[in-house]
Amino acid sequence: MAPPPLSVRSVQEDPFKTLFDFSLKEAKKGDVASMYSVGRSYYSGVAVPRDYAKALSWFQKAAAKGHVEAQYHTGLIYNLGQGVPENDVIAKEWFEKAAAKGNSDAQAQLSSVLRFSKTVAHDIPRAVALQEKAAASGNPEHLFSLANAYRFGLSFPNDVPKAVVLFEKLANLSVKPGEDKKYIQWAWGTLGSIFLRGESGTPRDLVKAVDYLSRAAKVQDGQAQYLLASLYSTGLGVEKDEKTAANWMFLAATNKWRDAQSDWGAWLVNGKAGYKDPKEAVVWFKKAAEQRSPVAAYNLGILYESGIGTEKNLEEAKSWYKKAADEGHAKAKEALKRLGG
Repeated sequence: MAPPPLSVRSVQEDPFKTLFDFSLKEAKKGDVASMYSVGRSYYSGVAVPRDYAKALSWFQKAAAKGHVEAQYHTGLIYNLGQGVPENDVIAKEWFEKAAAKGNSDAQAQLSSVLRFSKTVAHDIPRAVALQEKAAASGNPEHLFSLANAYRFGLSFPNDVPKAVVLFEKLANLSVKPGEDKKYIQWAWGTLGSIFLRGESGTPRDLVKAVDYLSRAAKVQDGQAQYLLASLYSTGLGVEKDEKTAANWMFLAATNKWRDAQSDWGAWLVNGKAGYKDPKEAVVWFKKAAEQRSPVAAYNLGILYESGIGTEKNLEEAKSWYKKAADEGHAKAKEALKRLGG
């Protein structure tokens, strides 16, 4: 006798909806973890339409029973004003509860409230301590935020050398396959820029600058690609190599880095790109000018005035000179005056 056919789940069945239905059933019975799960579904719009009011209701139920993630999300909804009026006073109360239990996200958000809130009294020393605790958890986002706060003095003591230590810790952090690496990659680009310029109390180190910029450039960091192009073009910190410089400049331009788009346009005019193509240069200058690059707008004025790469058009030239002049470009102001614009 043949065995009965195996039971298989229909391809039409939504596993997330199945999980939601189960969680909702358990939540109504009083299961705290299920209350939080239902809240997360409503908060993120997974399996059910996003509904912040319902999310908050379930988060509050779980939070009242001590669920730390629910406490954090209750605070977050009030902090961001998601479906309710923004209220940092209530947000702080819930962040305090979750932070006290070691939740690094709550510690970071509470730090932000104590620094930037308009309705909660600021407490910078405690905010610093909280952000330090959040970063100590090893969370890349919190580590990056702490490093940036010290670098730029964002309500923290301005301490670039301390920021560098934190960025380097982050830059060499190990992550599991599939985990988000964006904060680590951002740290590479940031360190490259800091070591290249020698920011506030951090000595210039071209070896480290090239190392970190190369790491960032390989993961499509437009600024890092642009800075590498400049280094290879001048031979600063690396052996001068115009072909490599052109490759990095083109990649930076395609990654929409404004100054790279402008410089690539100039290189297409003067041949530094490895060939000359003034017509293509006009395209790149316009891309940069759309991002309010005064240099690109000025160069477009020159091309339209002289008829290079495009038909000569003095009115168009004046229009671009004016855009550059409005951004404070001195030579554009002189050109505009010369053309009677």
